Amino acid sequence: MNIKKGTSETIRENLKFKNFNSSYNFSNFSYWFVGFFEANGCFSINIFNEIQFEIFLNNQDKDLLYKIKTYIQSGIVFSPPNSNISTLIIKRPSELISKIYPILNGKILSEYKYKQFQRVCDLQGLPPAVRGNHKDPAWLIGFIDGNACFFVTQINNLITPQLSFGPNFPEILHIINNNFFNNVGLLNFIGPNNFVLHFVCYSTSWLSKVLIFPLLTKNNITFNSWYKIVDMVEKNEHLLEEKKERLLKLSKTIKKINKNKIESDPLEN
Repeated sequence: MNIKKGTSETIRENLKFKNFNSSYNFSNFSYWFVGFFEANGCFSINIFNEIQFEIFLNNQDKDLLYKIKTYIQSGIVFSPPNSNISTLIIKRPSELISKIYPILNGKILSEYKYKQFQRVCDLQGLPPAVRGNHKDPAWLIGFIDGNACFFVTQINNLITPQLSFGPNFPEILHIINNNFFNNVGLLNFIGPNNFVLHFVCYSTSWLSKVLIFPLLTKNNITFNSWYKIVDMVEKNEHLLEEKKERLLKLSKTIKKINKNKIESDPLEN
């Protein structure tokens, strides 16, 4: 079974993906997709060993699932009535082999998702799954798109911009903290196998080194407002009277989007 792409096919993929987002080539997309999957996806296997690949997303970003479906030319997007959640579902064995296996293999960081993938490979008679060991920034953006939140706390003149990952399993949050943030984050327990990882950020230069690709969900709107607040705090402009109205407006934008996201988050319901 030949599952490797030749050079000419890879070039065609790169050109085709320009229509999806010009900041990503096919390799970047693959790492983004895996990060997104580790944040908000899974394999489900029934008693007949029938496999289903699923990625969940709240309906405010449903259009992204359709873009992914169109790009990889695989799956269906299912939006149940009276639900805030949409799901990209891929279950044809041929599509799992030709589309999903080449993207996931060698890029999954968490043991939990890797074991899911390993079982799928065994059931499909595929070569053994390879677990990822990397610090690819596109993977981090994918995880942020799937399971992270930008927010700001304020006590009098003390403004604290924060980036929060989760809720999720502690293992993947430890990996994010170690691989991308030099273990400066704070891991908080919120329930059995349910943790949140928090980072406080006061430096735009640090952000520019970590978040080098654009976010593809509505988190991008939140991030843009959040980044401006980080910039204001870094320059101490948040203390200026003429900047307070702008600060308030940016904070309201962040709170509004986060409220909508939490109400429809598949990991919160």
